[in-house]
Amino acid sequence: MKDAMKTLGQMEKISTDTDEYSALKDLLWDRKEKLETYSQQRHDELDKELQRNRDELQDYIDKKRDDKQSGL
Repeated sequence: MKDAMKTLGQMEKISTDTDEYSALKDLLWDRKEKLETYSQQRHDELDKELQRNRDELQDYIDKKRDDKQSGL
């Protein structure tokens, strides 16, 4: 009878550990997805900012070139 109670106790512990593992796994998966979403959004924002800076730089270069040519 003691062995049966011991086995039952071990089975309950395994079940509890499995539930905790599942809950932790779900939590980590959710955080991973949120981080990936944030990372992609941030990447997109930085791409837009980079393109805007390139456009501004090209406009500045074009203006300087035009100013130099009109001054000749």
